[in-house]
Amino acid sequence: WEERWPMSRIREKKQGYIEAGAEREWVRQFLCIAREDTDARFTEAAINNGLQFGRDITLIREIEHLTLPPGLDPQLPGMPPKLAYDPPARMKWVQTVLAHHAATKTPPPFIITVGVDLAVRRHSKADLTALVALCTLPSGHRIVLDVKAGRFSWSQICGHIIDFNDRFAPQVILVENVAAQDYVLQHIRDICDAPVMGYTTGQGKADPSLGLESIAGLLESGWLVLPGSPTGTVEGVPEGSEMRALTDDMLFYSPASHVGDRLMALWFAETAVKMMRRRMTKVEAVCIGG
Repeated sequence: WEERWPMSRIREKKQGYIEAGAEREWVRQFLCIAREDTDARFTEAAINNGLQFGRDITLIREIEHLTLPPGLDPQLPGMPPKLAYDPPARMKWVQTVLAHHAATKTPPPFIITVGVDLAVRRHSKADLTALVALCTLPSGHRIVLDVKAGRFSWSQICGHIIDFNDRFAPQVILVENVAAQDYVLQHIRDICDAPVMGYTTGQGKADPSLGLESIAGLLESGWLVLPGSPTGTVEGVPEGSEMRALTDDMLFYSPASHVGDRLMALWFAETAVKMMRRRMTKVEAVCIGG
């Protein structure tokens, strides 16, 4: 299609993919040659690993009437020993404790962060606004608690951020810097005490240890738990669900293409975890040093 895709444009696109280290992705997209799973930054095997740990666990917003197990002190960060080697039971225990703290408005014994990827337009082809809540256990394991995405108005975006704050009591809500971000942050600060912070991606997004692709490493090593698949595989995640959309963002990720909105929100939530840990380390160093 010479008018829309002259050879000069195709060569320019190819060069952009090469410079981003994603020549194989250019081959897949422009020559329609299937990409091997081993060539992907987020392999299906790695995603299945995260889903396997979270099998039989639904997103926390789907569990409305949880009660604490008998004799469990929700203030303790530990868990019953019998749950230590039972991942599904362990995840349900975590969700139960979080539900208790959300109901009693008390801080949970975990690091809870929320990432928000903002979109400024609402037409049919515009990007989505996405929110992801992430729980980090004392062991360092991360659990995706909730995912929500859509083409929301600014008032709806503020409402969803406040809803996530009310349900999860996060320590940090990291919001992407965009043109109207100041309005969102100021409006939320005016009406509630949600811990919202602005964040500019910059070059950190491409950092192999801190950027988007670090999430793939968490999946491969079993540190990131994805709920929502009874079979523990991508195929088992219900079509049309937010978790299916998040795993699709991972499967189709390319450093040279637009990053899926839910995956971006997850990365913001993970970035907030790293910020919290650096802050806690500095506090501990001050205490030890007197």
